[in-house]
Amino acid sequence: MQEPDATLPANRAAHVQDDGDGIAILKIHRRRQMIDADVLDVVGQSVGLVAARFEGLVIVLDGAEDPIGLDIASLLLASNLAAWWAADSLIETGQRTFRALETAPFPTVAAVLGEAVGGACELALHCAAIQAAPDAKLGLSQVEAGLIPFWGGSTALAGRALAGGGSGGDPIPGLADILNTIATARICQSAAEARALRLLGPNDGVSDHRDQVLADAKRLARDLARDYAPPADPALALPGEVGLSHLIEIIEENRPDGPLAAADPVVLTELAVVLTGGDVTSGSLIPIDDLRRLERGATNFLIQRPETQDRLARMVARDLAPETEG
Repeated sequence: MQEPDATLPANRAAHVQDDGDGIAILKIHRRRQMIDADVLDVVGQSVGLVAARFEGLVIVLDGAEDPIGLDIASLLLASNLAAWWAADSLIETGQRTFRALETAPFPTVAAVLGEAVGGACELALHCAAIQAAPDAKLGLSQVEAGLIPFWGGSTALAGRALAGGGSGGDPIPGLADILNTIATARICQSAAEARALRLLGPNDGVSDHRDQVLADAKRLARDLARDYAPPADPALALPGEVGLSHLIEIIEENRPDGPLAAADPVVLTELAVVLTGGDVTSGSLIPIDDLRRLERGATNFLIQRPETQDRLARMVARDLAPETEG
């Protein structure tokens, strides 16, 4: 590994390095590349630094067999201690950090060499582009922990569904597809499958081989930097109460024996509220920050439920089991 530059952000979880070609590289060295507060700190610091010193930023995501991709142990500890402020702080910090990536004055590219699941996938979705290996695995798996994607992932996919249009301009079928993708914790097994499920967009790249991803991601960042402007603050025209009733019907029809049987219906209802904008008139333009507040509120509610706490505890125990058996 290249010797770290003391002027670049670094801690025990992640670091930024300068390869001398104008593109900063952020690498995560948490076990299985789990996204936690330390990783978020380096990502947040990198935004101001890259704007001053580099053309763009590539974030390397090479997780392996991490079912959630985020720090569920800290969430479990917060719930066990009823330290709801600590859970909310992690939620808010992630949302703010990923929003800073999204609105940065330089291009950010997620280089997905292996897995980008859960929180790592949310990080990738907030980059200007993704460059993926052909066998990259992406997915939003937070429902397995009794949660919804809370760092902007639910909102990002809702925006992609609307951008993709629908039958006669009806947003509900696309939002129903997003509901199904998140509710089943579906992990795409290839970049082609990820594109079909909107986890990769039309402007994202797929390398021929895994060992080409980083170089391709740098090239993509450099190309984007030539005339880059961050996206304008979006507002989504969501179906509100009308769409929510449709998604609730879909949830009820697919339980208890359908494809959503394994998911907690309370979690799915909270997800449906976020995807449709909740208690608003159909077609209302909802600022993206308002939708993220819905994500945050839903997650703060869910994490206080015993059912979610039980799921978190089982996942943490399963995660630790291989190490204790050794």
